Amino acid sequence: MNEFIRLSLTKAEKLDQDLSLINIFELIPENNLFWSVLEFDGIGEAPFDWRMDEFTRLVLRTDGGIQLDWFELKKFILSVQETYHCLIVGAKSTELFSKDRRYKENFLDSEYVIEVFDGGELSFFSKYSQVNDVIESTFYHCII
Repeated sequence: MNEFIRLSLTKAEKLDQDLSLINIFELIPENNLFWSVLEFDGIGEAPFDWRMDEFTRLVLRTDGGIQLDWFELKKFILSVQETYHCLIVGAKSTELFSKDRRYKENFLDSEYVIEVFDGGELSFFSKYSQVNDVIESTFYHCII
């Protein structure tokens, strides 16, 4: 069974390694999964021309988070300049998005789980070992 790959954003910064959400998403193959932003706090442009503070509130108040397709999610992530906290899940079914979002482990039935915690740690989960291998080899010096 795959486990979370934990990466230190602080270590990446010290090593002058660019480790951000877009760097992670560029390593995930284009797909037709359902994606949901279940938590987000950061700086950038929110999707659908929302203000970022409005988006942050809607994410937390909407059952199942804010659902996006692959292209909408990539567009949003490209606009993110800094992430303090987020939980993003990619799954074959939207039913998984209604689980308790306080624990990223609740989403291990999903295809992908990405969490940034306190701006210092990024956790990545994938059911696909080849994607995990690419993440680990690309960011091997940042693994916690």
